[in-house]
Amino acid sequence: MTQVVVAINGLDSNINVWDLNTGVSLAALRGNALTVGNKEAHTHDVGRILALANTPGSGNAPPSLVFSAQRKKAMIHTWNWLKEQPLSKFVIPEELSSVGVSNSGLFFVGGTKAGRVYLWQISTGTLIKAFDAHYKSINVIKFTSDDSAFVTGSDDALVNVWIMSKSISQHYMNEENEVLSQHTLAGHGLPVTDVVCGNGLVQYSRIFSVSLDSTCKIWHLNSGQLLSTLVFSAPLYSIIVDPAELQLFVGSAAGTIFNVNLRRWGNSAHGIFFVSSFSNFIEDFSGNDESNVRSFDGHGALINSLDLSFDASFLVSASDDGSIIVWDVESRMALRKLGSVDSAKAQSSNVRVIFKPPELLSQAEGINFSLTQFKPFNRFESTSESQTNEDRVFNYLSSEQPIAGLVGVHSQYGDILQQETATKTLKREAPEDIQKTNDDEDVEMEEKDESKNTLQENTLKRVKTKKR
Repeated sequence: MTQVVVAINGLDSNINVWDLNTGVSLAALRGNALTVGNKEAHTHDVGRILALANTPGSGNAPPSLVFSAQRKKAMIHTWNWLKEQPLSKFVIPEELSSVGVSNSGLFFVGGTKAGRVYLWQISTGTLIKAFDAHYKSINVIKFTSDDSAFVTGSDDALVNVWIMSKSISQHYMNEENEVLSQHTLAGHGLPVTDVVCGNGLVQYSRIFSVSLDSTCKIWHLNSGQLLSTLVFSAPLYSIIVDPAELQLFVGSAAGTIFNVNLRRWGNSAHGIFFVSSFSNFIEDFSGNDESNVRSFDGHGALINSLDLSFDASFLVSASDDGSIIVWDVESRMALRKLGSVDSAKAQSSNVRVIFKPPELLSQAEGINFSLTQFKPFNRFESTSESQTNEDRVFNYLSSEQPIAGLVGVHSQYGDILQQETATKTLKREAPEDIQKTNDDEDVEMEEKDESKNTLQENTLKRVKTKKR
């Protein structure tokens, strides 16, 4: 199946689509306002503000909706592949510095420069939850492959793991009514610029994070344990890992892409070892030892975004020099450059490799495609409907026919739903039980009073009889 490259072209801020194999331009989504305006303003300041959403229940089908948060505006623009102009423009509470969409296409998460997270349901536009997640700007938001958690990286040098079920529920907060993270991964010394989540269920997957401190750290997601630290010769801005998690690629501020083999010969007992399977393993690549690290050279400025083809044979990189390059991974050769190059103005970013959407196929002309259901996002949480919205999400995710790829999420939501139901049942039955107990006590007191009065009357009768 044909693959395409989607990226923001900094020269005109359009969201462009190219054929991965030929470099032919297929589409340009217009109406985006993201131009940085000068050479010194790095794309890191723009943020990872492009998100592609699948149709819920479509499995691994190509994304059908495109979301882009606007720079210096508290707005989101949305497109589909059928029109160049935005389908919708709507106002949100704050300007977003990063965005992420669940793999199922159900949820949209936005992070702000103030460190706040907003969680929306895409189909209804409901603002499910808004909470403080970091002390500084959030640079990246990524979902795990099973959608049971999402990960945020920030300028405060922290990586936080948030369990979706606990983030949505009202019953997993502290005394200050704040959402609690599952793990806070503190190991970087400077801002975290990018994060990628490994494949598999959340219990077994790993997190790969890069930072301006020139290190890449590998974490065990479920336990939060630091497994490995890889040290490079320049600050790092982007990262991608192949589906088998054998090859790691990081983009540096110097314009060089470093490639590390995570499975190689070493001094372990079995000869071959995995770099990401140790605890507190440290390896220094700052000397550029060719035996352990390979480099891709061709960009003239920092590498702000990376992605791989689905078979990991092609690497696509976007840079602040305005160029987008498709590389052959095996030979490290630059196969082609995409888009225009104008180093004085352009800063390409937010590169993604996806399967070619059906709407862009040449044989799709004349076919009526149904639009994915979505509504403009709400700006405020509704206090009167917050419980109703929460119940709606719980009921949807705990249905008998869970969406493919969301088994872990359904299991967690099912457990919480049972807890919610039990709590509500107790709350409903408690007043009746208390009333029943009070009524029984009143009857018992009345019987005691009647017995006491009868005894007093009999005693008075006896006294009067004796006097006579």
